[in-house]
Amino acid sequence: MEQRTHDTPWDKFAKEDPMFYITTRRKKRWREEDAFWQSGEVTAQFIWDLVAPHITSYELAIELGCGIGRLAVPMAKKFNRLKVVDISPHMLQKLRERCESFGVGNLSCCLPTDPWWEEPADFIYSALMFQHLERFEEIEEYVQRIAQCLRGAAFLQCDTRPRNWFVAARRMVPDALLPRTQRRGMRRHRRDPDAIRALLHMVGLRIVAERDPGTELHVFIVTQRPPPLTPSSLRTTTDADEREGEDQT
Repeated sequence: MEQRTHDTPWDKFAKEDPMFYITTRRKKRWREEDAFWQSGEVTAQFIWDLVAPHITSYELAIELGCGIGRLAVPMAKKFNRLKVVDISPHMLQKLRERCESFGVGNLSCCLPTDPWWEEPADFIYSALMFQHLERFEEIEEYVQRIAQCLRGAAFLQCDTRPRNWFVAARRMVPDALLPRTQRRGMRRHRRDPDAIRALLHMVGLRIVAERDPGTELHVFIVTQRPPPLTPSSLRTTTDADEREGEDQT
């Protein structure tokens, strides 16, 4: 994954006001410590309720786009280990500090260029990260890596709202003239939901559920697609069925 991991917009966001840029909430109360972390507990539970029926092992989970740990802190309680990935070293440093204050010791930090995909993962989740990736090729790289290591289920969130003239025109406006939430690095990029579906299918992932399609919070719950039956596997299945029938007689 050829992504710069220094001097990124998200490093600037982490130094300026990470709670605002993570939640994109303008109200002051959302940037207060208790409200910020409580919102993470609620969101983590929402994610877990959707994927729990598809999780059978609790060894390793991976979060993509972890920020300072709003979701990682509560999710770490559900697995033996949690691996978190973020493009901003400054965000990861703040996350380490938060984990120490919360007593979370089963978490390891990675940059996108680190081989975070080399271990089998029981659960992978990404909330509010894919929306900020400017190039679709970046999403393709992440999804390919997810397919490479996923053995349980994944929660992936994309912005699939239809594009309009305003979205196209905004790209021509200098950042200094835009609200903070619409500047480069922070702005959300809308994707064709069928392109996301085709990508997931192409890498061997199966969509088992979708939620809120056509919105900025379109959720895809995916698992590994079962391998196709081959003539040899069909013969093995038939032989097993015949033996079971003989035993019953």
